[in-house]
Amino acid sequence: MSPHIESSSVFAGILDPEVGGQFAVQPTGEFESDQEYVERTNELETSLATESGTATLTDFMPIVGEQQTLDIAEHALYRRVECGEGSIEFDVEFAPRFDYARAETTVEAVDGGVLATGNDEELFCQSSVALDTDGSTATGTVTLDEGDTVWFVCQ
Repeated sequence: MSPHIESSSVFAGILDPEVGGQFAVQPTGEFESDQEYVERTNELETSLATESGTATLTDFMPIVGEQQTLDIAEHALYRRVECGEGSIEFDVEFAPRFDYARAETTVEAVDGGVLATGNDEELFCQSSVALDTDGSTATGTVTLDEGDTVWFVCQ
């Protein structure tokens, strides 16, 4: 089953923080943030500042047309975290909840990432960051130093 604009949500934590589901990548401690779209794109940049450094989190979903020339997944969420200055430890939480959090979701570690299943749907999150699972959520931490970049691709 492919995702469509009318498909049910898997990350609705902003609407229901208790059970809505989320995919969070954020500094472990206190931080300040500011968001803006890169001009004339669908890339959302979040600037993050902590006492120990700065970083940029960039989120985008490719717009795929008939003349696609790049070898990318059509239906995917890309997240890039890049440390600009200093060093920052990030917490990662991958907790999708299928069918508006009405379906039971299972999250398991697989080769190259984690796989969430529920409501006859699957969502694979690929990253070099090691994530531990408790059966319904995957979590981990990663420390980035100046110039380091880590990617997450969910499809």
